[in-house]
Amino acid sequence: MPAHQHLHLLIPSSTPSISLEVRLYLPDLSPTSSSTVSPHPAPTSEYLAPLLIKKAVSTYSVSTTRLDELDQEALEGLKQMGVERVVIAAHPWGRLGGSMLDPIISQHLLSAIYTPSESADPALVASPNKNPLPKTALLTYNVRGVGLSQGSLPWLGVGSDPVDFGVVESTILNLFGVSVTSLIRFGYSWGCLLVALAPPPPSPQRIKLDSILLISPPITIFRGITLISSKSFQSAVREWVEKGVRVGLIHGTKDEFTSVKTFRDFGDSMGMKGQEKERRVERIEIDDADHLFRRDEGEKVREEIGKWIGWVVRA
Repeated sequence: MPAHQHLHLLIPSSTPSISLEVRLYLPDLSPTSSSTVSPHPAPTSEYLAPLLIKKAVSTYSVSTTRLDELDQEALEGLKQMGVERVVIAAHPWGRLGGSMLDPIISQHLLSAIYTPSESADPALVASPNKNPLPKTALLTYNVRGVGLSQGSLPWLGVGSDPVDFGVVESTILNLFGVSVTSLIRFGYSWGCLLVALAPPPPSPQRIKLDSILLISPPITIFRGITLISSKSFQSAVREWVEKGVRVGLIHGTKDEFTSVKTFRDFGDSMGMKGQEKERRVERIEIDDADHLFRRDEGEKVREEIGKWIGWVVRA
């Protein structure tokens, strides 16, 4: 069970009668935390927000709160936190046991966002130029039919999942208000397909989709899943690249679902069109890692995620 402070919520999907289970991990609520201080905070936000949302924050409880049951003080506290960046993660296929509590998400991604510091993680020491990283919230959720999420997961295709991704994303961005200016989408395994096919974020003039990070997408399987879809995984990723979104691909050399050659060919196919300078997916291979990043490879993928988030590696 995740130990980092978070809200455990049920929020409406793209079908209002169907609710989805969400865990919204929050920056350090302590007003003295230097790693999460916004460079432009509201005058009282560092002190007021923790008081307003403290009673709504869960650490170990499995109980959930419906979004419409959050009181006004908690909603005001979220807006006053000054969150500047949101990372939203999509999990592996639920039919094979995937959920938002998958270790890649609930351990490695969570740790890469909140743990790295000179004292807590000697490998990841600081952001570039020693500037504080944006105050970041992590949004994870279960797709339909997984965990406490209502509805059912389709056997074929992706159903409503990409649209649900966009609804969950926009709902949480609205909770934080105008302080959020940056967004990162994170997909692991089957979740990479949702990240790629999801609609653009709301308010693109204010909120920039900074990057998309794909962990071990089963590219060959995706070709079959999207055979009758209007857009393939590869074409969807290419569209993001051509829009200037930074795209990262992390994979192992012993992935059970996708060959190294397929990963390499996929990265090489993501060039820009026309006369512009060629821009490709930034591809990172982890030697000997399989699809699940077992053993030491888990630490390696966490370090690579941390670098993508903005930390630098000790020389």
